[in-house]
Amino acid sequence: MKISLSFKVAVLAALLSGMLSNFSQAQIATQTESARHFVESLYSLYGPSGNPPTLPGDNASQFFAPSLIQLAKNVRSIAGPRYSGALDYDHLCNCKDTNVTFPNLRVVAKYVTPDQAVATVTFTGKDGTKNIILINLTQEASNWRISDIKDYTGPAPYTSLRGLLKSEIKAWSKVQPSH
Repeated sequence: MKISLSFKVAVLAALLSGMLSNFSQAQIATQTESARHFVESLYSLYGPSGNPPTLPGDNASQFFAPSLIQLAKNVRSIAGPRYSGALDYDHLCNCKDTNVTFPNLRVVAKYVTPDQAVATVTFTGKDGTKNIILINLTQEASNWRISDIKDYTGPAPYTSLRGLLKSEIKAWSKVQPSH
């Protein structure tokens, strides 16, 4: 029995397609795990002797996307020393006191595109409140960085950190800081 060339090509194409699909699924699983691990590592930096990520702090570039860092710097620059707003609060822990721990932390990551992922973080605060934080991640030089944070704890409307910073820039741009 002679097998036609078109049949051989079709079988080879099907085999390659299956191999590529398995590779893509493995790559997605690896990236998803990498994003989850990055977010878990963020929360491990809190506690009595911790050094959690701060925006726009000295360690910001290790954790935040450059565009979010620049927004934070713009707010501080426009507002000046009178600033009190979104940056005076830690959006990752939904707190001001970074001497916190997360005994029932749960992180679920979802790979979105080759350079983006989303992580949903849940934990119970000291006051018993269940916190739900959505963290958008982007790849910067092969490392995950936070591109936005949105807190779904409490009543709506839910505004992201990026949205708050943009609103603050707009508001402070209308006010002339005193020198």
